[in-house]
Amino acid sequence: MLVAGATPLPRTISLRNGVELPAVGLGTFRAQGDEARAAVLAALRLGLRHIDTASIYKSGLCARIAVVAYASLGCGDLLSHPAVGSVAQRVGRSPAQVLLRWALQEGCAVIPKSVRPERLADWSEAALLGADWGLGPGEAAELAALEDGHKYCWDPADIA
Repeated sequence: MLVAGATPLPRTISLRNGVELPAVGLGTFRAQGDEARAAVLAALRLGLRHIDTASIYKSGLCARIAVVAYASLGCGDLLSHPAVGSVAQRVGRSPAQVLLRWALQEGCAVIPKSVRPERLADWSEAALLGADWGLGPGEAAELAALEDGHKYCWDPADIA
């Protein structure tokens, strides 16, 4: 869905220490061996430069980290949520693209995990950050209403 006045989203998010973090990346949690290597190479070919290989962040990084949407797709659970499907159908994008775009529009970096090249192509910067589509206020509010406090990955409160 083309949103009136839509502009491309920024390619980076500024960390507190001035470092620019790419807004779109690849999570590699639990990927191993040739599968992980192939996923990283596919991501690099698509232009992604944020490859997250950490399983969890510990104390020293808290002062530098930006808001990152870990488990951006709710470990897959949110992909089949009726509200997500409805928004995706209205804007003509996949449920994954809708969830990732919502997080990006909210100012979060996203690092969805996959080892499948076709999924990575759907999550490229070009597919997620462009001005050719976006979520309007209604769609964004619908997705924001899904927040229920559930932690899909790990609780960031335990880092510090």
